[in-house]
Amino acid sequence: MKKLIVLLIFIPFFSFGQDLNKELNGYTEIVAVELSKQEIHQKINEWIAVNFKSANDVVQLNTENKVIVKGNFTCNFSFMKAVATYRVHNSLIISIRDNEYKIDLVPSSVSSDLVSGDFSV
Repeated sequence: MKKLIVLLIFIPFFSFGQDLNKELNGYTEIVAVELSKQEIHQKINEWIAVNFKSANDVVQLNTENKVIVKGNFTCNFSFMKAVATYRVHNSLIISIRDNEYKIDLVPSSVSSDLVSGDFSV
């Protein structure tokens, strides 16, 4: 029981260990590259095709200036012998300009599998 309480105390510290945008609703990053808008767009589409099981199912918008992808990813959090798996449903919005692109990763919901492990003291 003590381990479970310690686990619940430390989860907030790990949850906010990334760069949040000003509205505190996700992750934002602007990346400068030496590529044209068309080359950036092509590389983004290639990345989506490689990293998602079905690119056609996740892409919501695909224009020259913006790509919107809806998907999810899992995170495992382990503490001592306990393991919790979280599934984060999110929108990945990539805005494209010449020589730069902006990534906005906005989570919409989080679900969790049951915590497994040994909680004996």
